[in-house]
Amino acid sequence: MKNITLILFLLVLAAFISCQSETAKTNPDLPTTFANLYVRYMEAENRIKATANFDRGKNQKNASSIKIDNGVFFHNANMKERQIPNIGTRYIYEMVGDFSDSFKFRFTEPSKGKMDYVVNINPIKNITIPNGISKSKGMTVHWEGLPLAENEGLAFLIQGTRIRFVQFQLKGKTETSKIIVPAEKIKDLSLGASVKIEIVRTQSLLTEEGNFVAECNTEFYALETEATVVP
Repeated sequence: MKNITLILFLLVLAAFISCQSETAKTNPDLPTTFANLYVRYMEAENRIKATANFDRGKNQKNASSIKIDNGVFFHNANMKERQIPNIGTRYIYEMVGDFSDSFKFRFTEPSKGKMDYVVNINPIKNITIPNGISKSKGMTVHWEGLPLAENEGLAFLIQGTRIRFVQFQLKGKTETSKIIVPAEKIKDLSLGASVKIEIVRTQSLLTEEGNFVAECNTEFYALETEATVVP
């Protein structure tokens, strides 16, 4: 009897998963909504900024900007609506507030109705560079927080003395909460200089649910750190 019950359960589960897959398929007879979402958190200022814009059409190339009925909400607040040249309607939120590892957009999508789009952000805090910046060996950057995932990266802006700045990006994945910066990336820094380093943890997300496609990019701006350039 237990075996029969288990088999029936598995059959029902398989049918449910099949139905879910069917509803998630794109309907070629309907237009698709393309959402472009962005979230930025600046640790030094405790400032949050988010933007959202939506296009709708048969494909992304030929889609046109649309307004969302009843507006767009972010972090339980109404986003301001703006008209941006060559883009169309954009929704904007900017506020001083504490960091949360989970932010939520809420809007009414023309085909799916009311939607919650949750964005999870991994912070990068208490950055250290134990051995400084070596022109011959590069540098190793440690931080508190999770290792980088495949869809994450670090953007560096280093303000030197001989040149105005050095900037570059390194992509995940990392196994631990540290990353090695090759010497090639910092070769233009002056030996002996004390430099300021700004590091941004970036993330790219892609969600496809039937006739709804969302691209979301996030940025966590860590506190500025300093290091000395050594041989």
